[in-house]
Amino acid sequence: HGHRIASATTGNDGSVSFTVTPKRTTHYRLIFRVPTATTPAPAPASAHSRVAAASKLATVHVLRDSTLSIRERTRHNGHARIMGQLRGSGHALERRKVELQERVAGSATWTTVKTRRTNRHGMVNFGVGAPSAPEEFQLVFTGGPNFNGCQSGVVTVG
Repeated sequence: HGHRIASATTGNDGSVSFTVTPKRTTHYRLIFRVPTATTPAPAPASAHSRVAAASKLATVHVLRDSTLSIRERTRHNGHARIMGQLRGSGHALERRKVELQERVAGSATWTTVKTRRTNRHGMVNFGVGAPSAPEEFQLVFTGGPNFNGCQSGVVTVG
C-alpha cells in the first residue's frame, strides 16, 4: 500500500504527468478514481471515490555514488601490485567489474589493460610487470545496478 503524493486532471487527450525527485529508488502507480455519491460528508476524500483503474508499477531508479581507492606495492624486482576497494553507500560493492588503466607518466591517454571483479569485501588487485619507464595507473568502475561510476586517484610505478 502506498500513499498519495499528488493529484492532477487529465488533459484533453487523456494524458497526465507528474514530476518527482526521489532521493532513492521509488515505485509509483497512477490511480484513476471516480466519484461515489453514497458516502456521508465528513469522511476522508478517498471515501468519496472508488478506484476505477490503476497503472502498472513504474519505478524511478536513483543511482547512488560510489568511491574507489587505490594503492600500490612495488616488489624488489620492480613488479608491482595495484590494489583498491570499491564502496557505495558505506558498504563494500562485491562482484563489480573494475578496470585497471595505465598511461605513460605525463601522457593524457588512458588505456584499459585488465578487468577484474571485486571480491566480497569490494577489494580488487592486479599484478603488473616492471615498467621500462614510469607508468601511471588508475582504477575505474563504469557504474552498474544502483551505483554511479567512479575512478580512483593515480599511482606511479617505476
